[in-house]
Amino acid sequence: KQLVTSSAWVELLGVLVGYASFPKSWASRLGAAKTLSQVLSDPATATIAGPALERFLPSTLTYLLKEDPEAMLQGFDSEADSPELIWDSTMRSELRAVVAAQLDKFLKTRAEKNGNSLGELHLPSDVRVKYAKLDQELCVGGVYVRKYLQDPTYNLSDPTKFIESLLQTWVQEIRNYIDCDGPTSTESNELAQTGQDILQLVTNAIVFILKVRELLCDKLSEWGYIPRVIATLDRCLKRDQLGTPLVASIRILEVAVNRMANVEAIALISDHDKRGGIVDCMMRAIGKEMLHPNATVMVETLFKTYKVALGDVD
Repeated sequence: KQLVTSSAWVELLGVLVGYASFPKSWASRLGAAKTLSQVLSDPATATIAGPALERFLPSTLTYLLKEDPEAMLQGFDSEADSPELIWDSTMRSELRAVVAAQLDKFLKTRAEKNGNSLGELHLPSDVRVKYAKLDQELCVGGVYVRKYLQDPTYNLSDPTKFIESLLQTWVQEIRNYIDCDGPTSTESNELAQTGQDILQLVTNAIVFILKVRELLCDKLSEWGYIPRVIATLDRCLKRDQLGTPLVASIRILEVAVNRMANVEAIALISDHDKRGGIVDCMMRAIGKEMLHPNATVMVETLFKTYKVALGDVD
């Protein structure tokens, strides 16, 4: 545990990234990477080491460092522009500059004290690498959503983790919209300033991955998200919120009903008076005097629900 509470982990990071005063051989850098990997994997230190390293490394590289330190080091020395890694020479320079600034201070203080022991680490809260290239990127489950949407057939290393993280983010963003009438998280607001909306981005990614990887669609019922989505739809209607969160819910249901497991889960949802289920919610969402702009999608979703449940219907 001393390794993560002292300057040792920053010095190991310095070896990994090629700090001027440290050894730069592949063996030295790989040794540092393996040690940091162990720290990230140890339950006793992971909760401290993970957030600490993510102040310097992009989350995708931190994840790779934990799982495969040699692959991480190879990726660090290369350039990439994929859904799972955005990395180039400019970003390496940004990282090295911040790491060097901290190590210069640590080593100077140590020299002034004429000591060789590791000192307790006091890293200011504002010390982190702000990568210009990632400033407008939304990273969910180790995947850059914008890049994924450009190539939904990309062979993700862990698609199950990605859809799980997307659904968790979707629930949080829905809560922000319904309870607070709009996005409230810092990340949501920062992206909103650039014309992006996290809920729409995440919904798009969920729809795409469930269409491309059809078997993952069953996770919606397996993980209990079908009742959540329909409950969201019901809440939106009760609050007369017919915009983004309602449409996001409809879009997920539209793809969900392609699988029998989800249709079976949908069939179990309704109050005793038949309100609160998918038919009731869809009929209310479609509207009577004035049709909802997405009424066609809602009707098609209902039709697919019955078709999957009953077979071909005329």
